[in-house]
Amino acid sequence: MEKERSVFIVGIDESKQSFHALEWALDSFFAPFSQETLPYKLVILHVRPVVSSYVGMAGP
Repeated sequence: MEKERSVFIVGIDESKQSFHALEWALDSFFAPFSQETLPYKLVILHVRPVVSSYVGMAGP
C-alpha cells in the first residue's frame, strides 16, 4: 500500500514568473529525492484569464 503524501500545488499561467516558480518548486522540493521517496504529490494548476463578454441590447 502506498504511503499517503501531502499535495504540493503550483499554479502557472503564461508568464515567465510562473514558470520560474514551477522550476524552483521542482528543484527545491522534488529534485533531491528519488521517485520512491518523494514526500509530495505534485499538482500543476494551469490558469488563464477569464474572457469577458458584453451583451448589449440594440434598440431603434
